[in-house]
Amino acid sequence: MPRTFCYRLGPVLAYNLNKYGTATRGKEMLDEILTGLDPKKDILLLSFGEIDCRAHILKQVREKNADAQEVVDSCVLNYMTAVKEMTRRNFRVFIWNAVYSANYLEKNNDLEYPYRGTVKERNMITEMYNRTLNAAAGAAGAVFVDISGFLIDRNTGLTKDEFYQDSVHLNRRLFTLAIRKINSPGGNSVYNWYDLPIYRLRYMIRNIVDACTDVLEKLKRRLYAVRS
Repeated sequence: MPRTFCYRLGPVLAYNLNKYGTATRGKEMLDEILTGLDPKKDILLLSFGEIDCRAHILKQVREKNADAQEVVDSCVLNYMTAVKEMTRRNFRVFIWNAVYSANYLEKNNDLEYPYRGTVKERNMITEMYNRTLNAAAGAAGAVFVDISGFLIDRNTGLTKDEFYQDSVHLNRRLFTLAIRKINSPGGNSVYNWYDLPIYRLRYMIRNIVDACTDVLEKLKRRLYAVRS
């Protein structure tokens, strides 16, 4: 999207976002990024919690025989502590919902993305986390952006895999909805009306270029095979 910059911090937990000295150094990296931004011009969209819900909250519940809601509350409290630091610096902060993990995560035994529990158990934790996050965001001076209801089948409790590009990351099928959700809360106008058409045009051109490049590479391999 125009004027949009993505900063990837790695596997940083929402639970640790307000803490210095963690293994992932998420707080330190976040502070460095914020130092280079202008609260008068720049808007933050934070996305933390998917890893907590997928791998850590259920672990704490089972190993410590803890109440799930209490573990979620503790995670959200730490997250909101970090968010309040940003709003006190006059940043406009949007908080992205945690997404559910795909159904085929454990079927593929995907070691790249550690997990606990079944997909239904993880989805229950994710829903609890998003509900708690939504309630806490306003008090922290942030706006909660939620498309999670489109990602799950309420009748079965299972994730809708058609919206995923891998075990934990969404594909582009709900991109337009996401932009509208970002723009809609409280009349916030983050993107202009022409930003989405421009994005779609750029994406279409990139797909065409990628397809042409792929065809050329195949032709080169065939020519090389004929010459050999």
